[in-house]
Amino acid sequence: MRFTPAFMVLEEFDTAAEGGNALAWAKDEEPQKPAAKSVNVLTEADLQRSHDNGYEAGYQAATAQFEVVLSQRDEETRIQLAAAELEFAERCGARLVEDLTQAIDRIREDLARDAARSVLPFIDTQMRALAVDDLAESIMAMNQDTRDVHLRVTGPAALIGALQQRLPERWQLTATADESDPELTVQVDTSLFRTQIGNWVKRVEEASA
Repeated sequence: MRFTPAFMVLEEFDTAAEGGNALAWAKDEEPQKPAAKSVNVLTEADLQRSHDNGYEAGYQAATAQFEVVLSQRDEETRIQLAAAELEFAERCGARLVEDLTQAIDRIREDLARDAARSVLPFIDTQMRALAVDDLAESIMAMNQDTRDVHLRVTGPAALIGALQQRLPERWQLTATADESDPELTVQVDTSLFRTQIGNWVKRVEEASA
């Protein structure tokens, strides 16, 4: 039988106790496993949904920006169109005024010509009367000191009659009616007088043409 000192036994016990404590501590100090985390696995539908959402958001942002740019361009276009319309209206207005002025001038000219044509017979009559008056005054001015005057008159009968009414009754007048000649010709001794009715009428007709 082996003899074991008491202190050695005690030491063994202490050592065993320490060993047990060491085991206990070692057991207590074992690392704990982390709790299992839940992992969401994305399916193809989830990926498609995310893609669609991102596309929709991007599309809306791009559309909004495009609408802003389009609105600005529309405003610029409206301004340019308004300026162009104003310029066109002013240009057309000026052209219209010019055309109307020219048209009115043409109308006035036409009316003047028409009026001249319409009064030509009246003017012709007045010119003939003036021509006869002028002829009578010229003859009387040259023969105012002569008591007995003899005249030879040729021309339209109406003008001969008008001239005779303007001359003194004592003057002798030999008349020859000639309707082919519109002028009135008067011979007093060696002096010859002739109206210019044809030239006057021609000038009036040219002015009214």
